[in-house]
Amino acid sequence: MLFIARPVKKCTIKKLASIIRSLIKISYNGKLDLVKFIENKLYEMDEDYNFQVVPVKDMPGVYGRANTSSNEIIIREDVYYGAKEGNPSDLFTLAHEIGHYFLHDISMVGLARGNVPKERQPELQADLFAKELLRDYFKEMGIKFKDVIN
Repeated sequence: MLFIARPVKKCTIKKLASIIRSLIKISYNGKLDLVKFIENKLYEMDEDYNFQVVPVKDMPGVYGRANTSSNEIIIREDVYYGAKEGNPSDLFTLAHEIGHYFLHDISMVGLARGNVPKERQPELQADLFAKELLRDYFKEMGIKFKDVIN
C-alpha cells in the first residue's frame, strides 16, 4: 500500500524539528530523553494524545506507528526499552514517529497508486524530521545515520 502526503518543504520540516528539539531540551551528556518527551511532554501539548507500548507479537515487522486520527503513538516494547537505553536505531524510530505525529494528520495523507514523488512520501518526510531532530546529538555521540537507518 502506497501513501501520499501533501508536500512539505525541507526547511519547514527542519524548523519543526528545531522547535521540538528545544522542547525536549536535548542534552549532549550521553542522554537523550525522547522517551520522556513522548511519554510526558506530548500530553502537555495535546490533552487527547495517547501513548502505548505493545508487545512485539502485536506489531510483527513494525517498530512503531503514529496514528494521527486517534492522536496516538504506538511503540513496540523492544524499541521502547532500547530507546530508554539510548540505542540509536530505537531513538531514530521514536523520532520518526514523532515526525509522523506532527507532520501527517489524517487530512494530509492518503492512498496513492503508481509512483509517489519523493517530496510527497510520508516515510521520507518522517525520516528527514528524525534526522534533523537527532542531528546534533548523533554528531556529538559520534553516531552516523548510515549506521542507524536500515
